[in-house]
Amino acid sequence: MQFVRLGTCLFLIVSWLAGVCIPAAEAAEETWSSRISLQWKYDDNINYSSRNKVRDWIYEVRPELTWRHRTERDDLRFTARLLGQKYDTEGELDTLDQDYRLEASSQLWPTLNLSFDGSYRKDTTLDSELSEEGILLFREDRKTYRMNPSVRWQATERSAWQMSLPFRQEDYGGQYDDYDYKSTATYLEYSRMLADNRTHIFVQPGFSYDDFETGDTHTYEMMCGVDRAFSERLTLHAGGGVYLSHIKEDTKTSSETGFVASVEAQGKLERGRWRARYIRDVYPGGIGRTVLRDRVALKGMYRMTERLLLIGQTSFTDVRSQGDGDHGYYGHYEYSDDYWTLSVRPGLVYRMTEHTNLGIYYYHSFVDYQENDQSYRRNMFWIRLDFTSIL
Repeated sequence: MQFVRLGTCLFLIVSWLAGVCIPAAEAAEETWSSRISLQWKYDDNINYSSRNKVRDWIYEVRPELTWRHRTERDDLRFTARLLGQKYDTEGELDTLDQDYRLEASSQLWPTLNLSFDGSYRKDTTLDSELSEEGILLFREDRKTYRMNPSVRWQATERSAWQMSLPFRQEDYGGQYDDYDYKSTATYLEYSRMLADNRTHIFVQPGFSYDDFETGDTHTYEMMCGVDRAFSERLTLHAGGGVYLSHIKEDTKTSSETGFVASVEAQGKLERGRWRARYIRDVYPGGIGRTVLRDRVALKGMYRMTERLLLIGQTSFTDVRSQGDGDHGYYGHYEYSDDYWTLSVRPGLVYRMTEHTNLGIYYYHSFVDYQENDQSYRRNMFWIRLDFTSIL
């Protein structure tokens, strides 16, 4: 199975490179863009502790550089981001995070499109996994490798097939060194446009394999749904289905079934926009096993004046571990894998010039562990100055 997946990935990558390297008749457009952010932050609970809270000021520098090469047929983009953090008193937490990403697509034929998305990230677990995935881990080093080749075939004017092969590898340090894992998946999707030319229906079977140090999880999914553009201002994606997980932990084996869902609505206002999303999925977390995750998120932007923006986002995530294993441990502390988190982040952004923005933000998050009656709170305030340019 792994050999077949590797061969398929290599075929897609080589095919795309062949398409890019063969000289094209059309002219190519090449652009460079850069961004740098300076941030001054106050965090009242940098380690997410309920007993021994540590407060500190943090100074951050975020440079970013993007190179893009485009023709009528091909699109290639490479982005490099760095994040340097300097703590005022907790110097042992100073870090330099790295994030590199390659995105590519090629229209080999009018009906066949190949794409590839790969990235490497070196960061710490606490901030990244909590804000992006709703998974709470203590602060440790992390390296993440991701790859997602895909192919799309426009079979007819109204129907299309797509196959994607996502892969992710997480390498942890410190207390999570035994929780490294690899996740591979295969998804096949069939979609068809209805007669109104505004509605797509789709069917998506999928299989994923999550390989942990102490066990593994095989998950089979079947999802059906619809994409509809109600107007130029409102679109909806809604899908639902069932899953079956076979879980192995050391010498224990178990199975779970349930439903999965993905619902997302986007809208445009006269002076802003918004997006609401709900997902329910089986997700590999850095706790040595998969979890069943429910997450609701709302994000919006409203233009108060020509130069002043009000932005905000909030999310609620409920995490429940799969399998019959024991709770996890961090040092001498036992923690439960079943918890929920709530976060709220409003902000004001003022456009000083065409390429310079000044923003002030607030972030509050609350975590409640349901089985051991422990809860954690965290508040952050920061000011950020952004500079952008196109070379």
